[in-house]
Amino acid sequence: MLSAVKMDLYRMRKTRSFWGVLIAMILFTVWSVAMTKMDTELPDTAQTQEAEEQTEDELFIGIGVTVEDTQQNPLTAADEIYAHFSSKLPCIFICIFAVMFSVADFHTGFIKTIGGQVEKRGYLIISKGAALAVFTAIATVLETAAILAASWICFPGIRLGAGGELAVYLAVQFLQGTALAWIIMAFAVLTRSSVVSLSLPDC
Repeated sequence: MLSAVKMDLYRMRKTRSFWGVLIAMILFTVWSVAMTKMDTELPDTAQTQEAEEQTEDELFIGIGVTVEDTQQNPLTAADEIYAHFSSKLPCIFICIFAVMFSVADFHTGFIKTIGGQVEKRGYLIISKGAALAVFTAIATVLETAAILAASWICFPGIRLGAGGELAVYLAVQFLQGTALAWIIMAFAVLTRSSVVSLSLPDC
């Protein structure tokens, strides 16, 4: 079991999708923080008009990152972290990698090669789930670091603004991201399974 987990972790680290998804997530995060800086620099009249338009239009489709920067409530790095994780942007990249990593074995023939050497086939799913949990932890840490770095660059002198509550929030986000990755992995494996493919009617 432990050897299967080590094998999946090694394979995950060697895949191009692992590095590509992480780099894309960091770039989108930095870009998003830069866009929030532009929003906070808008004149008060423009911000008021934009808020009225959002109030009138109740239907919102897409990902939005909204932060508040006023004299009463100055912007903090914790606000940026809460806003970006609430936008579900990290979840999108976690889902993308979960699908790519889960179905990669069906293309390379890895399952047929290694399946007979494993005592229980279920260990392969457990090890893949452990690898996705490690990826989610890495993504959460890098996302937080990217937000902090971009916030300190775009907003010089910004305060962190939270302590223990932020750590608990990030831990909850990690657990939710891991659960989501496992669900996506299960759907990806089931839809790629030959048993499911044979049982579906021809379209």
